[in-house]
Amino acid sequence: MIELLAISLLLFALKEEPKLDPTRDKPAPANAVFFSDCLADGTAKGTLGAQNGYLIIRCHGAPAKRFYDKLGTLPEKATFVEVRGTATWRFTTRPKENTDGLDACWQDTAAAGTEAEYGCRLIYPAGKFLDAE
Repeated sequence: MIELLAISLLLFALKEEPKLDPTRDKPAPANAVFFSDCLADGTAKGTLGAQNGYLIIRCHGAPAKRFYDKLGTLPEKATFVEVRGTATWRFTTRPKENTDGLDACWQDTAAAGTEAEYGCRLIYPAGKFLDAE
């Protein structure tokens, strides 16, 4: 289940409706583990949220630090970095207009040494199903 969601998170990273042929599915690439670890952490800690049909997956601590560190190893053209106050944000993709709605991880130096020092916010387009009764 978590692997399937991790693959979906990677595919929906562009926030556009994908054109996929299910007969051409491939195994998830190694970086999918960062998404699935964050999902597992957010699920275990109850830090999932929702907004306008999007599932907001939040993780903190060790899984977020691993994800944040991995984003720091990517080439500049593959990611985007933004400083907001005491936090440095690393995004999984470069913004087209702004960073709203993009998956990201951050390090907040004001929270150094605490669980909140590292965090990630991943956005999964779940659609109307998310709010259906």
